[in-house]
Amino acid sequence: MSSVTETVADTRPQQAKLNPLDALPFSVPGITCIVLGYAPLMFMHFWSLWSKEQYQYFPFVLLAFGLLLYTRFREGDDPQPTARSGVIARYGYVIAWVMLATATLFQSAWLAAVSLNVLLAAVLAGLSHVRKIQNLWGIWFLLWLLIPLPLGVDTTVVVRLQRFSSQISSAILDMSMINHLMTGNVLQLPDKQFFVDEACSGIVSIMAVIACGTIYAVWQNRSPLHIVLLICSGVIWAIALNVTRICVIAIGHAWWEIDLSQGRPHEALGIVLFVLTFVALISTDRILDFLLRPIEFPGGISEQRKNPLVALWNNFTQLGDPKRQRPVPAGPSNEVPPKVGLAASSTFALLGAVSLVPITFATQTTLWSVEHAQTVEADFLPKQLGTLIRTDFESIHRPAQHELGDNSKTFTYHDPESKLDYFVSFDFPFSGGWHELCVCYKNTGWTLQRRKAAMPELQAVDPEWPIVAGEFTRDQEFGFVAFSNFNADAEGLSPPTDLIFWRPWRRMRRRLLKTFSSQTFQVQVWVSSEEPITDETKQIVEATLIDARQRFRNHFKDGA
Repeated sequence: MSSVTETVADTRPQQAKLNPLDALPFSVPGITCIVLGYAPLMFMHFWSLWSKEQYQYFPFVLLAFGLLLYTRFREGDDPQPTARSGVIARYGYVIAWVMLATATLFQSAWLAAVSLNVLLAAVLAGLSHVRKIQNLWGIWFLLWLLIPLPLGVDTTVVVRLQRFSSQISSAILDMSMINHLMTGNVLQLPDKQFFVDEACSGIVSIMAVIACGTIYAVWQNRSPLHIVLLICSGVIWAIALNVTRICVIAIGHAWWEIDLSQGRPHEALGIVLFVLTFVALISTDRILDFLLRPIEFPGGISEQRKNPLVALWNNFTQLGDPKRQRPVPAGPSNEVPPKVGLAASSTFALLGAVSLVPITFATQTTLWSVEHAQTVEADFLPKQLGTLIRTDFESIHRPAQHELGDNSKTFTYHDPESKLDYFVSFDFPFSGGWHELCVCYKNTGWTLQRRKAAMPELQAVDPEWPIVAGEFTRDQEFGFVAFSNFNADAEGLSPPTDLIFWRPWRRMRRRLLKTFSSQTFQVQVWVSSEEPITDETKQIVEATLIDARQRFRNHFKDGA
């Protein structure tokens, strides 16, 4: 009896002193090689996330992942290795390397992030052979909060939810007897305009609420079903509170002339709504915890098995539950997984070095071209273009990788005869070759009636530089746009086929061309009217575009 006690006493302190780094399958030089291999593309990935306000929560996800993994590892018990974890640990590194090589070839930071998640899955599977970590795969699941949905699906979902929030808000404002006009994501009051996309972003964004709910659920060791239901409830709470935010801003301005749409009042409103959202999430979590509890009988498991519905319910709600007790396999192995050789680890660093070349070249080209484009000011275009008189100029800066361009230099021209306003806009930069402006107008609520790509019908300096024209309608309004693209070398670009309107192909094409094509710049002329656009107006738009695009392109030729 005393010998057993001594054995236990000798063994447990050794487990408590185990360093997590000792359990990693890489040596310190190997870890350095892997960090260098992922660093360039992961830097681009995190920079992309930070440039999008709805993903700026990602540092908290990384912090939660690190803290949970470290504390659960220190608190862990004897390991319970399985055949599945062995397979993941064995083949995960190979899959991760192949994915990183593909990401390097196409300069896909998104795919590199997925590759890193696969690599970390292999590392965690190896750790499970050393120490039992409670809810290990739930902790790993947190990393997928750093991976946006592919092909722009996340943007599509957010835009649709914004429109849904707009419709609900408009109905509530109607019941509140507030005069307003909701056009797409724009809320127009008699004397002020608000943008719903701004009201649905920030600390109460849907993505931030999903991340908050997931981290809380993993910390509480909830089952996968519980986590999914909590995420769904988080989306509902985020929509409800964003509707509240829109209505409060509109009502505050209409009734008390208080501007809650910017500055510290806007931030204070956002903090209050965030607290309410978190409280609502915790309340929902408690309700789900009560509803999803297994049904227990006084007679124990033997009595439960007599009722197949109860057994089915218990198995369904406890599927993957980290708190569920499982039998410990005989003879658990405490052996540290074999180290991955330095030669194999160095191949990751080689991929990192290869990925640096196009990133460095693209960064230098982008910096020069964007800085040169930024020099366009109000006096760049003449006071008069044909019969049009310039009345206004606006320089717009948007978040990075915005679908309308990070920057726009917009000139407003007025036609004294028709009383129409024409908007000449220089938008930049876009990556991945041709930028299809008609898609952007469709995403803002306009319906594309007709699109035509052709050479200029009017006299032009470069008759081989095509023009794309689109005719739109929205409610009782008509719109017409003509635009052209050119690259940083001042070369006119030709539009692709109509396949560009298919989202998967458009995203894939942009990704494939991003590595090899320079930045794209766009010149557009837009006009809208309550009456159908006449042929004369279309000719004015085309003539104005031909003149303006040549001036912008010459600006790059002169600066080269």
